[in-house]
Amino acid sequence: MEKKSSDVDRMFGSYLSASILTIAAVQVANIVDASLVGNFIGDNGLAAVNVCRPVLQAIFSLSVFFVSGGTMLVGMAIGRKDSEGADRIFSLSMGMTVSVALLISLVGTVFLGPLVSMLCKSEAVLPLARDFLRVMLLSAVPMMLMTAVDFYVTVDGEPKRASFAVIAGNIVNLVLDIVFMKYLGWGITGAALATCIMYIVCILLVLPHFRKAGTLRLTGNLRKSDARPIVAYGLPLFISSILLSVQFACNNIVCSRYFGDSGLVAYAVCMQLLVFSTIFLNGTYRTIQPVGAILKGRDDTYGIHLLIRKAYSFLFISLSVFSALVIAFPRQITMLLGVGDIGNISVAVAAIPAFTLQIILQTLIGNVVPVYQIYSRNNLALFLSVVQAILPFFGFWLFSEISLHYTALNPWLGFAAGQLASVLLLLIPVCLIRRRTTELSPLFLVPRIAGLRDSDN
Repeated sequence: MEKKSSDVDRMFGSYLSASILTIAAVQVANIVDASLVGNFIGDNGLAAVNVCRPVLQAIFSLSVFFVSGGTMLVGMAIGRKDSEGADRIFSLSMGMTVSVALLISLVGTVFLGPLVSMLCKSEAVLPLARDFLRVMLLSAVPMMLMTAVDFYVTVDGEPKRASFAVIAGNIVNLVLDIVFMKYLGWGITGAALATCIMYIVCILLVLPHFRKAGTLRLTGNLRKSDARPIVAYGLPLFISSILLSVQFACNNIVCSRYFGDSGLVAYAVCMQLLVFSTIFLNGTYRTIQPVGAILKGRDDTYGIHLLIRKAYSFLFISLSVFSALVIAFPRQITMLLGVGDIGNISVAVAAIPAFTLQIILQTLIGNVVPVYQIYSRNNLALFLSVVQAILPFFGFWLFSEISLHYTALNPWLGFAAGQLASVLLLLIPVCLIRRRTTELSPLFLVPRIAGLRDSDN
């Protein structure tokens, strides 16, 4: 048991640190990137990038659709030492990714005009959005390939290489932003080109991994039957990613309707906190997924119990520190983000503590999804992904409506109420499954092993 424990400790620490560094670097770079566009091009440039965000999010969602499921299956194959099966899944997943990326570039370029017109109604912003989106659509192949190789290098045992590539690529992007926009005067097209080059740099930096002996290899020995499990395992993350984009748009509508501009500002502040918290959510998710898949391939149930315990110990500690700081300094955080109006600050200060509760619940609940996937409970993982993406919006809308008549109710608590409703709905199928198969741990539904208490996970 001690050997297994040390093995899980080693993998968990290696994968978690790499994932945290990668996500943190990306989030910081995104903030700085947006700031550079705003400073060099102006408010319309910043608005143009934001207008194109739904399309970029959709492309990213499609990339993780195939890659997330593929890496889960590859991890299981690596765990059971099935190199041929791992190569086969890897090759099919990469082929599906490139094919969809080429289709996106082709269709997007042909229908660029109508697409931009649908996204943007401002005559001042529209030409900037069109120039930016044209380059980004043509960059679909390197963008989706970067996501793919990052995931596969991580599951193939070199998470630190993947982390280094992403960090280095983002540094290149920021430097080229300055060169292209400030010194060459290429405007928003320069910003898009810098991002495209970043994708290519990231890919080139991880390619040497595949030259090493014993790593994943592209093969022509493919099976059509492998496509179905790739899609099944990738569907929960894809659906949740798409639905979250829809939820964000709907939340803006509710904020504008019930609270006016102050509500929009408060929600923007909360979203920055949510972006920061994804370091914990996605970092842990991307650790549980590959490590758990490898352990499952080894049929190491004890190791999976240890993995869950370590993951949630990390989450409880990190979320406790995060929540304490946010709740203690809501005014300072709001002002740090550039909010200066007294009325806007007061609305944000009221929103932050309540929204922080939603962040805690979303992170803790969301990391149950990869555990379900490890044991092929894809329908349950999909169900949780859907309700967790939809119910917080309905909770916020309902609480906002009620607060018009009962002003003592904080409408921002509706987000947390939606997350709690997700848990209650989840418990229905979980209880039914445990009634049929009693030797499963509560909530996570991992097979019990002798000597390990339910309270341990």
